Amino acid sequence: MPNEHLPPLGLLSIGGPLIDAGHEVELLDADYYNYKTEVVAEKIIANSPDVIMLGHSGSTSAQPIINEITKIVRQNNNKIKIIIGGVFPTYHWKEILDDNPQIDFIVCGEGEEIALNLITAIENQTNLEIIKGLALRVNGLPLKTLPAANIKNLDDFRIGWELMKGYNYTYWGKRKAVVIQFSRGCPYPCTYCGQSLFWKKWRHRSAQSLADEIEMLHKKYGIIVFNFADENPSSNPKAWREF
Repeated sequence: MPNEHLPPLGLLSIGGPLIDAGHEVELLDADYYNYKTEVVAEKIIANSPDVIMLGHSGSTSAQPIINEITKIVRQNNNKIKIIIGGVFPTYHWKEILDDNPQIDFIVCGEGEEIALNLITAIENQTNLEIIKGLALRVNGLPLKTLPAANIKNLDDFRIGWELMKGYNYTYWGKRKAVVIQFSRGCPYPCTYCGQSLFWKKWRHRSAQSLADEIEMLHKKYGIIVFNFADENPSSNPKAWREF
């Protein structure tokens, strides 16, 4: 929708668990302001964070932009840890690490738990190779650790809605809006779609928790439009009817 934006649910989902673990987290939504690559890098450098995490919904087509941003950041600051994630990086981790020495880590698969484990290990200076679902360099060579299991209970990790502060997300005629998920994945292995490969197993949130979250978003943030990001929300008709 021209001049309208929805919040980056993936980044908010990563941010919530980090905030709850005591970390200071800030959202820079470059798409919201239509920032040019150089401006995004400048804002990151000016803020001088310990870690930056980059993700993108465009995936394949957006990866070159991520590469360029991180190159500029690394040229100006060699201390910031650079972490990326998403669908394209999950499958093309080796290619990205081979071609982009400035990128330190790639989160492969669902990011909430993996990213939290990674940040905890960096903070405590513990062994990173034992973290599942991670791609990194060991002795200068790309390595992928053991795959991480999918999150069993989607309600275990809170979405960091408070990171929307300062942004006025609207959709469908300037109505305040967000993206939410009842479920992840799809049970059908259609050949034209990669959802069953990435999410692997269909899971859903509890109907009550999502209803409560919608109520909170409406009352606290004035949200009146809720866009579902589910691939196939009614895969379990009983659970969908309950919601």
